[in-house]
Amino acid sequence: GLQEGVSRVALVLTDGNSNCGASVGVESSNFAHVTKASVFAVGIGYAINNAELLSIASDRNYVMHVSNYLELTTIINTITVQTCGIPAFVLPNV
Repeated sequence: GLQEGVSRVALVLTDGNSNCGASVGVESSNFAHVTKASVFAVGIGYAINNAELLSIASDRNYVMHVSNYLELTTIINTITVQTCGIPAFVLPNV
C-alpha cells in the first residue's frame, strides 16, 4: 500500500508529441489520482508540444525542458529538491 510521508513521483520523458491516439492528459490524470503521485513531464529535444506536457504534468510547475538526455541530471536534481527537499546528485564544481 501507500506509505505516509513518502514522496510519490512519476517522471514522464517525452518529445511532447503523442502518437498513441489516446489522450495522454486523461491517462496521466487517472494515473496521478490512483497513485497519488506528483507527475512531472520532461520534454526532450527542440520540437516539443508544450500543451501536451502541460496536460501530462500534475502541476504546471512540473513541466520541464531539456535539449538532450545529458541534461537530465540537472532536471533530476530540480525534481528531487521540489519533492524531497534535497538534490539527488551533488555535482563537483557546480
